[in-house]
Amino acid sequence: MTITRLIVGNVDGVTRLFKTAEGTDVLPSAIYSDQRGHRFVGGKAFDRSLISPDAVAQGFKRLMGTSSRVKFGPLDWSPEECSAEILRTLQAQARTEAGDFNLEGAIITTPAAFNQMQSEATFRAARLAGMDRVSLLQEPVAAALASVANSRETSGNFLIYDIGGGTFDAALVQSSGGVVTVVAHEGVNMLGGRDFDRLIYDHLVKEWLLENFALPPDYQTRPEYRRLNGVARHAVERAKIDLATMQTTLVHAADDEVRTPDAEGQDIYLSIDLARTRIETLFEGRIAETVALCRSMLERNNMAPDDLARVVLIGGPSKMPIIRDMVPHELGVAAEPNLDPMTAVAQGAAIFAAGRDWNKVEGSTARQSRQLAQSGEAVKLDLDYPASSVEENFVIRARCSAPGHLLEIVDSDGVSTGKVPLDGTVKLDLRLARLGRNGFAVRVTDDTGRQLPGILDRFDVERHAAAARGIPMSFALAVKVQDGTVNETRNTLTTIIPKGVPLPAEGSSRVRTGRTLRPGSGEPIRVELFQQTASVAEPRLALPIGIFLLDPERHLDTQDFIPAKSELILHCKVQDSGLIHFTVEVPAIGRTIEAENFYVPGAAAENFDGREGYDLVHSILETVSQEVAVSESLLSADSQSQRRELERRIEEQGAILATTVDAETNRGVAEELRRIRCDFAELAHRPENRAALLQSEIDQTEERFDLVRRSGQCPSGWCRRPRAEPRRSAA
Repeated sequence: MTITRLIVGNVDGVTRLFKTAEGTDVLPSAIYSDQRGHRFVGGKAFDRSLISPDAVAQGFKRLMGTSSRVKFGPLDWSPEECSAEILRTLQAQARTEAGDFNLEGAIITTPAAFNQMQSEATFRAARLAGMDRVSLLQEPVAAALASVANSRETSGNFLIYDIGGGTFDAALVQSSGGVVTVVAHEGVNMLGGRDFDRLIYDHLVKEWLLENFALPPDYQTRPEYRRLNGVARHAVERAKIDLATMQTTLVHAADDEVRTPDAEGQDIYLSIDLARTRIETLFEGRIAETVALCRSMLERNNMAPDDLARVVLIGGPSKMPIIRDMVPHELGVAAEPNLDPMTAVAQGAAIFAAGRDWNKVEGSTARQSRQLAQSGEAVKLDLDYPASSVEENFVIRARCSAPGHLLEIVDSDGVSTGKVPLDGTVKLDLRLARLGRNGFAVRVTDDTGRQLPGILDRFDVERHAAAARGIPMSFALAVKVQDGTVNETRNTLTTIIPKGVPLPAEGSSRVRTGRTLRPGSGEPIRVELFQQTASVAEPRLALPIGIFLLDPERHLDTQDFIPAKSELILHCKVQDSGLIHFTVEVPAIGRTIEAENFYVPGAAAENFDGREGYDLVHSILETVSQEVAVSESLLSADSQSQRRELERRIEEQGAILATTVDAETNRGVAEELRRIRCDFAELAHRPENRAALLQSEIDQTEERFDLVRRSGQCPSGWCRRPRAEPRRSAA
């Protein structure tokens, strides 16, 4: 499944989709470059995938936030550079259709399952594309806005089911009069149309190729068959798209397109009959996984399917009949019938953009909900009215400093309130006749009919099709600390801002320094922030976001002195776009230090390319396999079925890893293994399992202690001290 992008503008409250140069709604996220420097973006590049797969960059959205490179034709780009090229193309197609215009700002939608490193990479891509004022918006929020804007039913609860080319998001949404609040959301960072393509390839196409041609079992990992893999994947995607409207099709590529011989010199081609029922059998398990995630989210929020008005299916893969049939049926909720799953997210982003204040140098903030205006000299008039609204009707409150005057308000259609006496506070009902800006003329006259000078003569109110409120944190923000006594410490995470709280959000945590800090005292103190995705507190299970170094040489003056065990107060602010602002308050010196250059792209930006990427992921696979395997005798009987399911998932990822060395697949396996590891940690931390596992850790530590003591290599003789009796009970 090719990941696609599209652009929708908002001009005076009206959204407009800007089509590609080929006249299509969506732009395939593909870039082609040949040896002579010719470069195509979008549909033309995607079409080249069949004849020149090595010259086409695709799937780089899944590599955002990593240090992997995208090599195509003669080019070697970062994922951010590729995304910037797509963003530049989208801007160009908008200007081609609408002419030159002043761009106030741009909303870029991202999956709710995007981690912080991916979001930061998206900001970098926007800056490379020359977009200075940018905010990010979670795709389920944008889809919810589009759903409300296109429905007569603007109040109620509904579920967003968003499955794209690379990710899956689910969001539980409440709407009241067109104002949308996201109650909860879940997501899988590496589950989308490209994974469905891989299932077809691995279970059907690969089997057919091995039966019909002399190919080694590991041909997918060999460079001489790289072209075959690229052509076959493109053919698989075309066939899968056909099956959205047909019962049978053909995975086809002629030998002059494949241009690769097998081990006996025979030219390889593809001609595989494919039935919709066959691929639906392959997809059913992954779709069931998404349905289970939706059910779990509903249960945690004490909601049943009967509480939902509809389920909104979003994303290209949602066009597949199995998803359109299975998801509503399994959830027991009717699907939204009138929303285009391909364009809804972009339309929602344009609606959201109209409700933002773009006066910031970077990004945006929500516009204030009400406007207070005061005017006049001898006689003052105060007006209190909404700055924007999703409702057709609104109320304005007026108050005059002197009695005996008359107020008249006339809308842009010439409809007047009539002359109303300004006696105390006056409330008037007015109507917003159209989306976008609605202008109103104001006239204040005395008892002779003379219009007072210097009085506010007009005001504007924006009407929006929908509005978002309560965008939630998609993860918990935590800091790594050392917990325990002086001689027995362990790293753990303490949450600063929990998952699910509405953005913008603030949080703080109080920690203490482990040593004295003064200029010339040596190493800085590291303050590490993590994206905490599980309910457990081990830093190894979380994703590092960035590191702040409290450096005595840089941050302290000559006379400053911070004793050991001094308190530090860590303050975090997260904007509704997801940007994090971090400061460290140091009471000992009465100063708050800004965390400049806080984000560290290399903190979690592994390289998933080729053999290096394979070795990295394989080491993760071995670690997770061992952790789950050794726990068999320690988990309760009730937990064994979940443990076996984790083992099945690990074996599945091992099989996927064995078939390829491409960066995208390596990244996908790594992400899934991290999910498995977090799921295992949650299982292990259940009350019935925790005591046995902690005791196992104690026993292993004692064994290592004894080995070091017997070797005579322990430092300073500390391990020759009398050994304490082991604690045989754990919390």
